[in-house]
Amino acid sequence: MLLPFRRAALRDRARLDEADEADAYERTTPSERIERSLEMSELARELAHAVGSAWTEQAGAGLEEKARLYVAPMRAVRR
Repeated sequence: MLLPFRRAALRDRARLDEADEADAYERTTPSERIERSLEMSELARELAHAVGSAWTEQAGAGLEEKARLYVAPMRAVRR
């Protein structure tokens, strides 16, 4: 059963949201985007650790090595 949504209004709202996102993307620099990405990655890791996700605890995941190889250079770029 389909609920009685106003589909045209939802499509219009989606178009407006896409336009807002595109405008916000154009107003940010690559270093700002990297910084936001890093912040979101850190937040995701903190949340996963808080709920006891195994990937944050496993030594085999190589997270320290990945951080050394990928995150540290990106942080150096944003400075």
